Amino acid sequence: FSEFVRISSLHVRHTMLPIPTGLAAIPASQTEPLACCLRNVKRLRLLPGDTVGIVGLGAIGHMTAQLLKNLGMDVVGLDIDSTRAAALSSSGEGFKDPDSFEAALKAKTSQRGLDALIFTDLGMDMATFALAALRFAPVQATGIGHPVTTGLPTVDYFLSGELIEPAGAEAHYSE
Repeated sequence: FSEFVRISSLHVRHTMLPIPTGLAAIPASQTEPLACCLRNVKRLRLLPGDTVGIVGLGAIGHMTAQLLKNLGMDVVGLDIDSTRAAALSSSGEGFKDPDSFEAALKAKTSQRGLDALIFTDLGMDMATFALAALRFAPVQATGIGHPVTTGLPTVDYFLSGELIEPAGAEAHYSE
């Protein structure tokens, strides 16, 4: 992170809003990431009752899980950090161990498996990238945690936005 950033005039016109009087800086700073999570959840066109897996339970993973739960989905999460996995309990079930993650999702869905799987960040960790190379759900997506194409045929969607991508950006993604 940095103290200063340069923002295009297009971005300022279409996405910047004044912080309401009385709203503290820290909650205000979460508005943009939460809006990204909401946009991405809507793009996946999930339905109430769907079971969704999230790999990567940092701030974006937890926000996504809370939105999914509020929209009526069942959430199962996986993270290498047991504290972040345990913290998912208010929105779903979190696991550190991939075998426990898989067993829980099969139990939740009567062996059917996930309806969708969201990787919050692909490209920074080879173990997560290896998981993404396998097909665990009929719909698999990643987002802007690491903003480059995965090149994987098993990842169906790259969740981004027109205001952060250059014109013609879709030509640079395999998803």
